[in-house]
Amino acid sequence: MTKTNDELQQIKEDCDTRIKKFKEKIKTFEKNFEESEVIKKKTISDLKDLYENETTQQRTKYETMIEDQIRKSFRQLKEKEAEVCT
Repeated sequence: MTKTNDELQQIKEDCDTRIKKFKEKIKTFEKNFEESEVIKKKTISDLKDLYENETTQQRTKYETMIEDQIRKSFRQLKEKEAEVCT
């Protein structure tokens, strides 16, 4: 059974419509993927910044604690030297 020109034209139009819809879906998927990549990169950047800030705060905290302990030890040493000398 052969198809008439009208039937073939209708099949072609149906096929073109399906292809167009498929391409639109692909564009939507690509757009969604790109948006998710942007969000992912922003999240990673924010986490890196947070980690860096936390690391800096911790380092400062422990450096200060160590410096305070050293000062206290020197102060105690000077007090003992003063006791011994008097």
